[in-house]
Amino acid sequence: FITDECTDIVPDWLTFLKGVVDCDDLPLNISREMLQKNRIVNTIRKNIINKALKLFKDLEEDKEKYETFLKQFGKSIKLGIHEDSDNRQKLAKLLRYYSTKSKDKRTSLDDYVTRMGESQKSIYYITGDSLDALRESPFLERFNKRGIEVLLMDEAIDEYMTSSLKEFDGKQLKCITKDGIDLEMTEDEKKAQEEKKERYSKLCKYMKEVLGDKVEGVRVGCDRLVDTPCVLVTAEWGWTATMSKIMKHQALRDDTLGSVMAGKKTLELNPDSPIIANLATKLDEDSENLYVKDITTLLFETALIQSGFDIEDPTTFARRIHAMVRASLGDDGAAPAAEDLPPLDDCNDEDDVDEVD
Repeated sequence: FITDECTDIVPDWLTFLKGVVDCDDLPLNISREMLQKNRIVNTIRKNIINKALKLFKDLEEDKEKYETFLKQFGKSIKLGIHEDSDNRQKLAKLLRYYSTKSKDKRTSLDDYVTRMGESQKSIYYITGDSLDALRESPFLERFNKRGIEVLLMDEAIDEYMTSSLKEFDGKQLKCITKDGIDLEMTEDEKKAQEEKKERYSKLCKYMKEVLGDKVEGVRVGCDRLVDTPCVLVTAEWGWTATMSKIMKHQALRDDTLGSVMAGKKTLELNPDSPIIANLATKLDEDSENLYVKDITTLLFETALIQSGFDIEDPTTFARRIHAMVRASLGDDGAAPAAEDLPPLDDCNDEDDVDEVD
């Protein structure tokens, strides 16, 4: 039996290997179905994978060569994590990522775990299009302030890999742009959080009414933001902003599945932001103020951008910004007239937001 293509012996994620498999024990006449069930083939496959893993592990001793190896074949390792459940944990040990603490050097998951604080239960990460954008993400604000390390994943295949790699060394992997992030708080912090939720409950309800179906809800959050007024958080089971962009450009995408996985986003407010505080005050003074309504829409649109999503109608967004700039440059500093602002109906509709999640 002679062939140069046999995925039953060499898995897809190891196709960058070059070599010859010579075995005298395989039957000469053999079908593909028999080949898949052949004990010798299964043994050869396991041995090739184990030999490759040992080779990669030995290569780690030379950091310069290993860095070159990861640059060329790191995506294949991540593909292996996604496809090969039997060797997932072994392959995960080979990964290297930049983080909020590693600066210009990449770190392994093992080293990350050794730096975790006693109260930290999960491995935190964030995905995006580039390292520069990730380092400036508002989702990192609270983690940086608390000294909690976050892994920066800037390759598209990381989205697929993390969907399969749910835990490492007994620690769950959690994306900080999704629901389910519960940082440890003292009793005083918990009490203060409840007071802030009560303080801004009226504003949350008002903003939800203004935004309608564009968001699942509006809430006060204390686990993410320090300076940024608000961000959009996706469901724990749904797609991140990066994954939604990837799926949007798939030629044969399933739009029905996309709308479900994209789901609705939750607008999370920073109760310590002066912008949010001033907006709540203006709402208390006049609940019919059109200026407050347009500021709400503008905050939502800027949250879309800062959270990694796209705006389907950038022209309307730009007009809204220009109207605000004209108002700020006015002699009396008055709020812009209603006719100067783009109508709210011109903003993204539900389908637009869901499609680009």
